[in-house]
Amino acid sequence: MTSSRVLVITTDPLGDRMPGPAIRAWHLAEVVAAEHQVTLVSSVACERRHPAMEVRFAEPDEVARLARGSDVVVGPGSVVRRYPEIARSDVPLVVDIYDPYQLENLEPDPGADAAAHAANLAHLGGVVREDLMRGDFFVCASPRQRDFWLGSLDAVGRINPSTYADDPRLHRLIDVVPFGLPAIPPARRGAGLRERLHLGPGDRVAVWGGGVYNWFDPLSLVRAVDRVRRSNPEFKLVFLGMRNPNPHIPEMRMASETRILAERLGLTGTHILFNEGWVPYDERADFLLDADLGVSTHLDHLETRFSFRTRVLDYIWAGLPMVLTGGDSLAEEVAAAGAGVTVPAGDVDAIAAGLVRLLEEPVAAEAVSTLARRFHWADVAAPLLAFCRDPHPAPDRHMEQDPGAGLVRSWTPMADALPPGSDTSQVPDTRHAPDSSPPEAESSLSVADARYLAQIRGAMARIGRRSGPDESDVASALADLADAATIDIEVPTASNVRAGRVAKQVIKRLTRWYLRYLAHQTTVLGQAATRFGTAMAERTDRLEDTASGLTDELGRLRERVERLEHRLAEPGDTPAARSEDPSPPGTELERQA
Repeated sequence: MTSSRVLVITTDPLGDRMPGPAIRAWHLAEVVAAEHQVTLVSSVACERRHPAMEVRFAEPDEVARLARGSDVVVGPGSVVRRYPEIARSDVPLVVDIYDPYQLENLEPDPGADAAAHAANLAHLGGVVREDLMRGDFFVCASPRQRDFWLGSLDAVGRINPSTYADDPRLHRLIDVVPFGLPAIPPARRGAGLRERLHLGPGDRVAVWGGGVYNWFDPLSLVRAVDRVRRSNPEFKLVFLGMRNPNPHIPEMRMASETRILAERLGLTGTHILFNEGWVPYDERADFLLDADLGVSTHLDHLETRFSFRTRVLDYIWAGLPMVLTGGDSLAEEVAAAGAGVTVPAGDVDAIAAGLVRLLEEPVAAEAVSTLARRFHWADVAAPLLAFCRDPHPAPDRHMEQDPGAGLVRSWTPMADALPPGSDTSQVPDTRHAPDSSPPEAESSLSVADARYLAQIRGAMARIGRRSGPDESDVASALADLADAATIDIEVPTASNVRAGRVAKQVIKRLTRWYLRYLAHQTTVLGQAATRFGTAMAERTDRLEDTASGLTDELGRLRERVERLEHRLAEPGDTPAARSEDPSPPGTELERQA
């Protein structure tokens, strides 16, 4: 077996404290490194080291250089938008779409600007589509997620005769790689949760692992704790991490509301404890092994159905019974294994009853350990490892989706992925003339750039013109435009001084309002111009149709006059002969006319 050079990318920090995406990238890279030469890079920060692979921080241009020297790239959702050079390259690309973040962000902050929220979702939708169009292989977290992503892939044309012929079940296009667990059981390394938070030996502790985000429902859990503590005064709830270690992710509205509600109910510091920092990843066992229960409650919405609660896996690893809101696939597995209790979304009474039940009647340890054995990293990562053993472009890499014409041949880097001797004559082509050839300048363009050029070329052909020798200038301009469009223009508001952060946020909001106003005015002008242009085009079309009809009618009249003149010129066509015609006078002329 030949060893591949594999580049794994994460957009989260690799350090003592890591959020879920960084943890996933770390362990997947670790599994692949057992067979291949792996480089794991973070676009934010890197403090970790690993004996079996290179781990480092890298700027975008360095990531692009590393990708050029790799046999396969594994990146998170948004990898295409973040690294356009990778998107335009030939390197086989694995896109990890275990986190459908576009669904998470459907949940808005109360009072949030509706237009800005809609614009953000539209932006995220575009980012997702770019990943789906370019990826050669996709990995997700559950069979339910796979069904969701299959529908998304079909919507952008990736389910087609080429990918179907390659594998009718499409597992060579997208497969399930759940979030995993270490095969080694957790062990204490130092001071645990009870010692650090000064809890008594008789306290019963439930932990909330991970961040507090808008799509979760910690408020119902806080209210349930308020009820449980009346019959179980020793009961405590600990939030293990309130601040995400990724500096680009601010504290969300739900975290603030959780603090406020706990304070209002008089629970803060007595029955609800907030660990402000993020538990160091290598020390998480010290916290988990000191707990009695794991909890995770969320809202009832679309994100829930396709989520994969990675914090629940830590509970399973530590052997903790769980109280979980139902609706997601992992909660269903926990309930089926008898490893915990599932409750309806937002049901405070059910949450309280579930907590009391598990405090009084703990589940069998074997039920949790059996579930843990199903999620070892080395096992769940098998589909990714198989791809790295044989990295290859997707069979439809030479195709591009056109909403009006289905799959068409595309003169892009994807065309280079056709196997030698492939029969391209079977690929329908509605954009190029039969004798057209791929312009050399387009070899460096992205899929989107090629689509724009094809549309321009088609429009020019329809009005009787062809693209001239200046196509390379157009292609270069479009490529530069695509690169410029990937610049992150989000206004930075971070500051070490709270007043500075507030001032920046105010300026940002005022600027956003003014830009929306300008955008509205521009949109109105554009719509008016479009309506005028459409009306003129329709009028021109009608005039052309009328002129064409008149021309045809004149041609028919000319033919009839010629036939009449011919008859009049025939021998014997005398007045006497014509008098023998039984037709009434003028009938033949009228019929000819």
